[in-house]
Amino acid sequence: MVISIEINNETKSLIKSFRIKGESYDKTIRRIYYMAIKTQLREFRESSKHTISINEARKELGKRWKN
Repeated sequence: MVISIEINNETKSLIKSFRIKGESYDKTIRRIYYMAIKTQLREFRESSKHTISINEARKELGKRWKN
């Protein structure tokens, strides 16, 4: 199914700057989307905000299994 979306000229120019010769806008937007997903996942994995040390994890497991 094909649909139309409304974007302004500036947005179109930004997307066009990512296009590979002969590539459709649909393929370009999908490629940009998947690049963004990979970047978000890498940032999440590398963020210390979402991690704890092995010793902390062992302590947490010890607390859970004792109860």
